[in-house]
Amino acid sequence: MYPQLSVFAYKYLNDLEISKDLVQEVFVEVWEDQIAFKNKNHATGFFYKTVKNKCLLFLKSNMR
Repeated sequence: MYPQLSVFAYKYLNDLEISKDLVQEVFVEVWEDQIAFKNKNHATGFFYKTVKNKCLLFLKSNMR
């Protein structure tokens, strides 16, 4: 999912390196929190929503 999520984040950020970093942060947080998913669809939705929220927070924090 990493490549797809990186491209998804890039659509918000227009910077591939920052997009990759944010996606990596999401994966690390999931691993550290030991989040378990019931099925693949739950995981996919969770990752896309989390990456979107991280992108929006990043954009908001860099507008100042």
